[in-house]
Amino acid sequence: MLIKKKFPQAKIIGLADGARENWLLLEKYTASNTLDYYHATEYLSKASKGVHPRSKEKQRVWFENACHILKNIENGAKDLGTPQD
Repeated sequence: MLIKKKFPQAKIIGLADGARENWLLLEKYTASNTLDYYHATEYLSKASKGVHPRSKEKQRVWFENACHILKNIENGAKDLGTPQD
């Protein structure tokens, strides 16, 4: 990696979807890895159905709030609450 040679102190972070083979490849070259936002929102969409199984409106509100938190708040993934119906 030319970049690693030029900037040896740089922390290299991997970004990928949730496929296992991506993580196996990236762990050889990166200090840490993270799921990309687009794929994370797919998981949030599924989670909204579990959080509010009886209300599509509550699913939508929870999903939109969770996406906002994830995208705009530092360490937001740790703050995604799961209120129940």
